[in-house]
Amino acid sequence: EGWVGVAEHHISLSKNLYFQEHEIATVVDELRSALSPFKPFQATFTHLTTLVNEERTTAFLALTTHTPFTSLYAATDSVLTQHGLPKYYKNPTTHITIATKQWSEGDAKIDRQLDESVLIEVAEVTVKAGNKWFTIPLEG
Repeated sequence: EGWVGVAEHHISLSKNLYFQEHEIATVVDELRSALSPFKPFQATFTHLTTLVNEERTTAFLALTTHTPFTSLYAATDSVLTQHGLPKYYKNPTTHITIATKQWSEGDAKIDRQLDESVLIEVAEVTVKAGNKWFTIPLEG
C-alpha cells in the first residue's frame, strides 16, 4: 500500500554522489577505463524484496539477484575512492527498484521468491551526473 512505481529501472553500482562540475569528465573517463575489461552478461532476478535506505526514510520494492556483481562494484569503488568518495555498501544487495514509498518502522517487509525469474542483459553502465548521462558499454 502506498507504493509508487519508478519510471527508470537500473542496478546501482554506487550510492548517490556529488561531484564538482570540473570533476565529472575525469571520473567518467576513469570509470570507462576501469570498466573496459568487462563483457556483457546476464543476471537472473529471482526474489521480490523490500529494502530500506540508510536514513530509514524510504522503502524500495526491488527484484534481487544472486548473480555476482562483485567485480563491477570493486572497479567502481576503486575509481570513487581515488576521489575521496565513499565505496558502495560492504555487502550490497544487487537489485532493480520497481517502486518506492515513504518508510515507517511498523511497515511489513516483503521477501518472496518470484514464480518466474527475470533475466536481464547487462550490457552497459550509465553514469548520471546532474542532468547529464554518460553511457559506458561493456565491450571487454
